[in-house]
Amino acid sequence: MRIRRRVGPGGRVMIPKAVRESLGIKEGDAVVMEARDGKSS
Repeated sequence: MRIRRRVGPGGRVMIPKAVRESLGIKEGDAVVMEARDGKSS
């Protein structure tokens, strides 16, 4: 699954509800973001 998101005010990135539900992400959970070859992935 690949979803494009824009960075909002204060550097926030919203994770779509369908993705949060699919991955079981809840408010307060930690999420790891990874960059490869100078690009986010």
